[in-house]
Amino acid sequence: MRLLARDPFARESLERQIVTTDSTPRVFDCKWCGDRPLRLYYYRWVPDSGPVPEPQGPFCSVGCYRSYTEDDR
Repeated sequence: MRLLARDPFARESLERQIVTTDSTPRVFDCKWCGDRPLRLYYYRWVPDSGPVPEPQGPFCSVGCYRSYTEDDR
């Protein structure tokens, strides 16, 4: 996980994780733009305490993630 942004008032951090394939290669598309780049990422806002939410899907960039989730932080 890589920390990309921090919202201290909401006590959450935006984290990015590289989408990895298991032993069988699978082809993923960006959930928002449909692009098929070399590397895709999972993004999610993780609270300081409590359960960690599941990622919404693979995205090619943080811009696609923010457009898809309408996140304006």
